[in-house]
Amino acid sequence: MEPTEGNILSGSYWLTRGLYMNTRGQPDGIVKAFVDYVMSDDMKGFIREDGYIPTSGVSD
Repeated sequence: MEPTEGNILSGSYWLTRGLYMNTRGQPDGIVKAFVDYVMSDDMKGFIREDGYIPTSGVSD
């Protein structure tokens, strides 16, 4: 199985690592603003530049 973006996003290529942002409870204020920014479409270019594959959202 090749580590292509499609295989990674579909779950076919299993060797991946998620990014976790742990907060105490639901984030609010400046912490929420930071998490929202990191997960925004604005960051996708930076994420790709660093060799990572951006996702479309987070799971609970």
